[in-house]
Amino acid sequence: MDALRDFFAQPGVSRAAVGLGYVVAVLIVRSLLTRMIIRTHLSNESKLRWRAQVRNATVIAVLLGLTLIWAEQLRTFAISIVAIAAAIAIATKEISACLLGSLLRTSGRGFEIGDRVQIGSVCGDVIDVGPMTTSLLEVGVPASIHARTGRVVTLPNSVFLTTSVFNETMAHNYALHVVRVPLRADADWRSASARLERLGRDACSAYFEDGSESMIRLARDRGVSPPKVEPSVYVELPEPGRIDLLLRVLAPARDRDAVGQSIIQRFLSGEDALSPQDPGADTE
Repeated sequence: MDALRDFFAQPGVSRAAVGLGYVVAVLIVRSLLTRMIIRTHLSNESKLRWRAQVRNATVIAVLLGLTLIWAEQLRTFAISIVAIAAAIAIATKEISACLLGSLLRTSGRGFEIGDRVQIGSVCGDVIDVGPMTTSLLEVGVPASIHARTGRVVTLPNSVFLTTSVFNETMAHNYALHVVRVPLRADADWRSASARLERLGRDACSAYFEDGSESMIRLARDRGVSPPKVEPSVYVELPEPGRIDLLLRVLAPARDRDAVGQSIIQRFLSGEDALSPQDPGADTE
């Protein structure tokens, strides 16, 4: 008897016994209530409804009672689970971030292999996309030239969680490029602007129709208004004594530097080109 009493005196055994007794008591009450419902003169539908409510109440009572009986053990178990989960989260933080970044890239459909993208300060052609990393064939140095450097840049996919991605080839390999030409404030900027616009029209005439259709299709797919693709010249006053002409022209995304350089060289070779003491020209 002493051994049996010592056995039931153990905390775990005593709680198990109490829990078992509680469950049996609840089941007995449920059985009694069910019999009372069956013996009533209610309709069959009402009886079914009351029996379902008694069953649901029984489940809730059992779960609530067992939770109260084992509250201390459940609290200890929950603390252990939280500690283990926190340790796992800390150990796999970078891996989880990369996987989430990959999921974000896939769901957003921001780019695919072959596209030219800019991620932060890195610009290049996408050559590989994996669940953990994305590889780019770098272009730049300087960024305005868009020339390949021959280097491969591998980025963790976690960068997509915090960094914007610019896809320069989304519109079927065409992009709107800006050519900047600075002038002195006393220069004939009106005639220079007209000539620069004519040079832009000549430069993009060979592919203008195809590029325009690509931009229109992209705008329709995205549900936005199509951009203006005709060559246009805008005037800026960046500082006193200087006027900047900005030619916005449609160009192949991977040949923007060639198009920009061609326009600048033709502009400088004319009789109305910038004088030697004027600022030079560059592209953006």
